[in-house]
Order: sequence, then C-alpha cells, then structure tokens
Amino acid sequence: MWEARRAGFATGKKPLTGAILQTSKGGGGYGHVAFVEQVYRNGSIKISEYNYNVRLGYGTRVLTKAQAAQYNYIY
Repeated sequence: MWEARRAGFATGKKPLTGAILQTSKGGGGYGHVAFVEQVYRNGSIKISEYNYNVRLGYGTRVLTKAQAAQYNYIY
C-alpha cells in the first residue's frame, strides 16, 4: 500500500471494478493481490487471482460484502 501511494496511486477501502485488492496477510507473510473483475449491487465482488484456489494457477471467486470490506484497494 505504501509503495502504491508513493507512486501516486489512490488507495482506499472501497472495492471498485478494475481495482487491485491487497492484503498483508497470507502468502507466507508476503500478502496477496487480486484484480476486482466486478462489483455487484449487493456489495459482493468477483475477483481474479493466481495461487489461491488453484495451486500455481489462475482462478476466480466471489467475496461477500463483509469479506471485501476487510481488504485494501489500489485504484
């Protein structure tokens, strides 16, 4: 997050289509990133990512509004 801000990218807690989802937890302590594909009317979001639900591969999943609220976003 800090590097994104220093590079001039806006950051926040609201998921927007096209944003990068970022977490500092997971990934052996290195965090994780995903791409926000879609934000639904109910606040849930569809993300695409690597190495989460498909080991060493690409996958997508839908996060609930409550789950999505836990993460940081880079716009």
